[in-house]
Amino acid sequence: MVLISSCRNSDLSPRDFIQWVESPENEMIKEEVIGEAKYKVIYHPPAYIKARSILEKDTLVNRNHSDRNHSFVVLMEPVDGHTQFLTIGAQHKAEPFERINYYLNEISQDIRLVSGIDTLYPLNVVYERYYNVSPSQRLVLAFEADSIVMNTGMKLIIEDRAISTGKLAFNYSTKLLKSIPNLIYNEN
Repeated sequence: MVLISSCRNSDLSPRDFIQWVESPENEMIKEEVIGEAKYKVIYHPPAYIKARSILEKDTLVNRNHSDRNHSFVVLMEPVDGHTQFLTIGAQHKAEPFERINYYLNEISQDIRLVSGIDTLYPLNVVYERYYNVSPSQRLVLAFEADSIVMNTGMKLIIEDRAISTGKLAFNYSTKLLKSIPNLIYNEN
């Protein structure tokens, strides 16, 4: 008797599901380097948020969770690992502060999620500034989309006008999205 198994981990506990998403080998993490800037994007499928709320015993998030919520964490870092990201290529002293203003107020216009023929703009963009404690900066993006995203693949597009990197595209194929395991959790 021969047992044929797929590469997909079909059912995972909350802790295992989070580890699966955060493991680089599962391709939920994408990187792009443009000049002196490195962008690291981590896709958090809807079940990821649910898994975190279960482990953190966050009943509010758990109760209000929607299978339509897709999120991404975008870590913006200097390639050299020590230059402050906000100062990359800055031409004048005020430019890093102008970039902070851009990330706080305007970047949401320069981010979109393309799936099939649909183009979605983020419902929320949270900019996390590290105040020179770390050379990196971070964005957390939230999109609301039906399960059709999983059937057509998706592409996260970021046009970072602050650093002038041009258009960055992070692709998540249909095959990759269909390989995401199921989250199992027994509430008893």
